[in-house]
Amino acid sequence: MNSVEKKTKDPYAFSRTMYYPKCAFAYLISIITTGAYLAKLTTAIGISDGMTGMLSSLASLACFFQFASVPLSYRKSSKGTVIFLTTLNNLLYSVLYMIPFMGLTAMANSAIFFICILSSMIMNQISAPLVANWFLGITRPEYRGTFLGINSVISNVCGLIFTFIASMVADNFTKSGNLEGMLITFSITILVLNILHFITLLLAKEKPRRTCKKCDSVIRSFKILIKNKVYRKYLLFFIVYSISQAIAVPFFGTYQIRELGLSMTKVTVIMTISSISAILFLSIFGNYARRHSLAQTMKIGLPMIALSNIFIILCTPKNGMIMFILYYIVYNLGFSAFSLGTDPIVLEMVEEEHHTSAIAIKNVIAGPLGFLTTTLLTPLLNYIQGNGNVIFGIHIYGQQLFAIIAMAVMTVSSIMFYKFARLHTPITEYGSEVKDRI
Repeated sequence: MNSVEKKTKDPYAFSRTMYYPKCAFAYLISIITTGAYLAKLTTAIGISDGMTGMLSSLASLACFFQFASVPLSYRKSSKGTVIFLTTLNNLLYSVLYMIPFMGLTAMANSAIFFICILSSMIMNQISAPLVANWFLGITRPEYRGTFLGINSVISNVCGLIFTFIASMVADNFTKSGNLEGMLITFSITILVLNILHFITLLLAKEKPRRTCKKCDSVIRSFKILIKNKVYRKYLLFFIVYSISQAIAVPFFGTYQIRELGLSMTKVTVIMTISSISAILFLSIFGNYARRHSLAQTMKIGLPMIALSNIFIILCTPKNGMIMFILYYIVYNLGFSAFSLGTDPIVLEMVEEEHHTSAIAIKNVIAGPLGFLTTTLLTPLLNYIQGNGNVIFGIHIYGQQLFAIIAMAVMTVSSIMFYKFARLHTPITEYGSEVKDRI
């Protein structure tokens, strides 16, 4: 009996468990380095709204560097690389909060900020496909949706508690006029979270990989993957989807703080309700994905993401808090369903040795286009703000206009995904055979 148990025991159960706190720690770091917290920091440094929006979308530009993960993915192990890159990128996030203490000019502070945040994002993007393949690779395909759903719930619960504490700390320091104390506190917090994140990765095991000598370069991998018609359809959809998300979302942080005049406490209330809704929806859709399919689950989510933009279109300083709450509830309803499959569904289209490459190439092509979209819209936002929030004689905030455009593009991407879903059949049903996809 004992010998049978030893043979059937899952050697990666503990490693999957380590993934939960690993993602939670990473999520907590992201909370105080994005959105309203990023806006708070950039305001202290002296960076404009438009530039803050561009900084928020830098992750999209940094996606280009996921190309570097392709040759790394064909090594027998990438654990050491992942640990090094993620630890260093989190360390740079900690440095961001120390920039105001360097005693340099506003321009120099902005330059250092840009270099640090871009470098951090580049390292994060290189490691992201490797991490996804690592932990999804040690999870059975039919449980990947549930696994990611549980992970998201845990991260959101931790984020809910953390956001509440972080907002109180930020507001207390702000009311007492002690901005320096807030910056130092958040910098130390990131350092502690970074150490904990490092430990979780160190304890996790990595599954031995199949290698592919013919596809150890980006170009060779791309040539192999682009022949897959199902993957091509998904790639085109994901490009349009990424553009839709880069139109308005990067500017929401500054919209809440400056145009709407929301305090960090109110922002926290909004994010708390957002997190609670995400937790509820993720629990539902994680189980739904296991019973049905990732594609079916994602089809439910996309129209909801598009619809959520209506609340930003109607958002003004008079109703800002309520509208953002409604926005996040509807957005999380859609995103909870959609996000469970963005990477796992790629693993259903291609053979095992191409998993990391397929994820990386998807993000490399879509990401920079998203950044380019935000960059092109930044001058328009600055123009609208400089013109008293009036364009063509109509009083409208730039973020409201962007939400209208985002909803239209998101609707197009939803239609594209529906067409893709008709072609998609999980590759596991064919074993490792992909000839009928090429």
